[in-house]
Amino acid sequence: MTIEPYFHVKDDTYCYPDSNVLRNLLGIIDYDELVSAEGRLTMMAMTQLDVDPVKGCFDTEHLRTIHRCIFKDIYDWAGEFRTVEISKGIPFCYCANIQSQLDSIFAQLHKENLLKDITDKDQYVSRIAFYFGELNAVQAQNRCEI
Repeated sequence: MTIEPYFHVKDDTYCYPDSNVLRNLLGIIDYDELVSAEGRLTMMAMTQLDVDPVKGCFDTEHLRTIHRCIFKDIYDWAGEFRTVEISKGIPFCYCANIQSQLDSIFAQLHKENLLKDITDKDQYVSRIAFYFGELNAVQAQNRCEI
């Protein structure tokens, strides 16, 4: 069953012409088939990351490397910042501001010692939710189908 992509994209050069299907290394032009393939391949990649995590200091470059590891077999732009403006009801961060916004978020996270000092479960969950929301609002990489 095809589900219409919920991202609104201005000048989406990431998609095949006259299509909402992302250009991909697999040559898949059917939306449902791409969703299925992406789900399988990313699950395998994330399983591998669980066994052999990406080393880094949890910063912007670390996030990009993780994204690259998860999506490199599907998209040639894996790990790169998106170059088109996207929205999902409201616009995400402008492309030109992605680097500075991520750097700011990760700097704040490091000021909180990566949340390692929080002992209260509710406070910990609240701070994780905050950072998850901040990273989602930036939407640094292009939309993926899963």
